[in-house]
Amino acid sequence: METEIKKEKPIMFSTQMVKALLAKEKTHTRRTAGLEKINAYPDDWEFTSIEKYGYYFRTKDAGDLADIRVCKPRYQKGDVLWIRENWYCSIDKQTFLGYVADGDYPHGKPYLVRSSMFLFKKFARPNRYEVVSVRPQRTNTLTDDEAFEEGMSENIASYLGLSMTDYTKDSGQYYLRIFKYYWDFLNAKNGHLFAKGEWCWDYEFREI
Repeated sequence: METEIKKEKPIMFSTQMVKALLAKEKTHTRRTAGLEKINAYPDDWEFTSIEKYGYYFRTKDAGDLADIRVCKPRYQKGDVLWIRENWYCSIDKQTFLGYVADGDYPHGKPYLVRSSMFLFKKFARPNRYEVVSVRPQRTNTLTDDEAFEEGMSENIASYLGLSMTDYTKDSGQYYLRIFKYYWDFLNAKNGHLFAKGEWCWDYEFREI
């Protein structure tokens, strides 16, 4: 019997999310890529079904005149992901010197900090993650438990300088508050504010 060869794809994570992954605190990630057209007016759309050619959305309350959009997520169930993250390299950009998430810069050597965009697979960590489910979701429907599964923690709140004094972990808003601020920290510069309630892909994964 032939062994199935699963497709490996890169996925970029911020340094804080790489730390959450390595601590085994993150099992979900949400991305908007592939949903740009419906996110121009996210309130106008509803998700209807998964068909052969993708995920079907239609405009709400339009009856037979509804516009239909077929959207495809970047990652599919069964894909294997390797991490692209911020890293250190030599001044000539030829030598890999370590990962920013590991918290220790290359002592005694001149170095550059390079963006995750430029991390080659040969320099990536050996960690691999398999996508186990994909579903569309609006950011403003996220629950506190879902925010916890995204890797939100006191460490992220501290990184953001976010006060959690008025929130307890059983309030139903603790991890969600951190997620809202971290989402905007990463995405607001590109116009993807949490408050807009945009559609996103909820990717669930497991380490393999």
